[in-house]
Amino acid sequence: IELSVDIDNVRARFGGPTLCWQPRSEWSYQNNWLDEDSPWIWPMPTFTTFRLTALYSGTLVELLHHGFERLGADAGNSYKRTKMVGTPDTYPLCAESARPDKC
Repeated sequence: IELSVDIDNVRARFGGPTLCWQPRSEWSYQNNWLDEDSPWIWPMPTFTTFRLTALYSGTLVELLHHGFERLGADAGNSYKRTKMVGTPDTYPLCAESARPDKC
């Protein structure tokens, strides 16, 4: 997947390969900055997970950005240095029903 945000009026691309795909349940992808000259590239990619779980008569949608521990002692500084200004407004997630399957 490839997404982008605007940071200080510069388009910054991020994303990576899909690692887990469970239709109507979970999607995870590897996440890092994609432009080779980006000052925000992390030494190890993190992960983004969308998890859908049936709840009452609807669906609970969880968005997890995880894996920062893989960055080691510099994890906090790397995250602060990113200073994201915006994120995509819409994620194309639709589900008629969700199953609690895990990857």
